[in-house]
Amino acid sequence: MYAKQEIIANEFIWCYNNYGRNVPPPRHFLLEGGLISKKYGSLFLKSTVIAVGARTVNALKVKCSRNSNSCDWTGELGSLETHQKSCGYALLPCTNQCKIDSIVSTFSRKALDRHLATDCPKRQRKCPHCKEMGEHQERTTTHLETCPSIRVNCPNTDCRSRVLRCNIATHLATCRYESVACKYAAVGCEERPSRRELKEHEEDALFHLRVTTENNLELTQKVELLATDVLKSKKLLTTVDSHLTFKLTNYREHKNKRFLSPSFYTSHSGYKMCLLVYANGKGYAAYTNVSVYAHLMKGDHDDTLTWPFTGRVTVELLNQLKDKNHHRKTFTFSADNEASERVVDRERGGGFGCPTFIFHASLDCNASGNTQYLKDDTLVFRVSVETLDHKPWLECTV
Repeated sequence: MYAKQEIIANEFIWCYNNYGRNVPPPRHFLLEGGLISKKYGSLFLKSTVIAVGARTVNALKVKCSRNSNSCDWTGELGSLETHQKSCGYALLPCTNQCKIDSIVSTFSRKALDRHLATDCPKRQRKCPHCKEMGEHQERTTTHLETCPSIRVNCPNTDCRSRVLRCNIATHLATCRYESVACKYAAVGCEERPSRRELKEHEEDALFHLRVTTENNLELTQKVELLATDVLKSKKLLTTVDSHLTFKLTNYREHKNKRFLSPSFYTSHSGYKMCLLVYANGKGYAAYTNVSVYAHLMKGDHDDTLTWPFTGRVTVELLNQLKDKNHHRKTFTFSADNEASERVVDRERGGGFGCPTFIFHASLDCNASGNTQYLKDDTLVFRVSVETLDHKPWLECTV
């Protein structure tokens, strides 16, 4: 009895001995289970069956699978693998990984060498100027725009020199046609003659005298304007800051909220303060009055000020019909008032003011008193501060 693979080899012999037709061995050769009977199998040795079968198959005449692509090779099946390793029509990927539509290009073995030598955009090429290697496409396009070893024209149109790109800066440092600053630029000369004309330009004394005079006049005017601005700024800091006017808009919307005014300083180097307004009142005055409180805040000049703060804060609710009959109340901060203490560990200290600053009923138009404090849903407040322990001679002005 022989193994199944021996039967298969024997089938090869049988088939190809019958002129290559795919005809199975005679049924009387096989027993149940697919094995050769001892009677007929005894005619063959195991090694003989396998060797003869393999030799017969490998000797078959075959054509290259790329026959349709013009490969005319024909040979034994046993030589096919060797041929495929050198077939000139086998498709191979570009070794430089060049791509067409994001796919690596493929070429027949015969065409690949020519592609790598003359056509591949990623083939290596040496720049003929700087001798550096790079991809052919880059070396023949964008590289030429920056190659340091290519000669270029001097940027100055009147200069006919052609200089290595890497030496342009050195050339311009001495180029006779390069524009340069006049030595009188500091006093107002804005002319930039070429280097070859510079000496003649700088020797024009009359021109530079006129330029200097005009420049000095312009500087004088600027100084005067700056001085005026400084005076205005000082006045603004010492008066407007301590007489702050601000609006509480959308009064009805704020009626159940508290409103914090913008912060202000009592003087240029004075105390920092703000107002807190309760549109609908606070505490026992809730729902009937507008309550107003003044608060000290942590400021930039606290280290140089006298503490506790003593002074008078006057708050006015402005009449929006005429510049008179403004509603006014003054809060006096004394040394024994907690609200007068310096603010250290928070932004705003305790408030001091008047819970019954003005009745809600007094806000609307009063024809007999010719007053109207609430107009277009807006209240307008003005606050001024008088410090009792103020030392103006110690205030910094710069």
